[in-house]
Amino acid sequence: MLKLVIALYILGIILLSMEIYVPGGVLGTAGIVFLILSIVLSFISVSVQFGFFMLFLVSLSIGIAFYLALKYFPGSKIGKMLFLSRNIDSNVAEESSSAGLLGKKGIALTDLRPSGTAKIDGRRLDVVTQGDYIQKNDTIEIIEVEGNRIVVKKLS
Repeated sequence: MLKLVIALYILGIILLSMEIYVPGGVLGTAGIVFLILSIVLSFISVSVQFGFFMLFLVSLSIGIAFYLALKYFPGSKIGKMLFLSRNIDSNVAEESSSAGLLGKKGIALTDLRPSGTAKIDGRRLDVVTQGDYIQKNDTIEIIEVEGNRIVVKKLS
């Protein structure tokens, strides 16, 4: 029975390792089932001390695998396909989205009651008013920009 417990443990580790390369959950689930089965069988058929040893061994193995996955998986071929590979500078993102819009004029593409869509400098933007109702095709001006919130007013 000891050989079966060790074989289930090794098979469980192998299946969990294969889950990285063959995603879908089936291999990982089978690996976890085999690891749990190896712990249960070691308690039942071998001895309580060996059962606690297997529990410790499985916990240690999963902890090491988790650490290695966090450390090396993002740099692997599959990890590079799943994770963002470059950082976006927050200043660049903010500049591209709303900087320089203050004081720009445009046209309301929808009724603004108080939010809607406007066309400013050839770009469609989600805008809000200060509570006023502005009809479609009215000329508007940006009076406040805070993050992605663009506040407009109607030009007379």
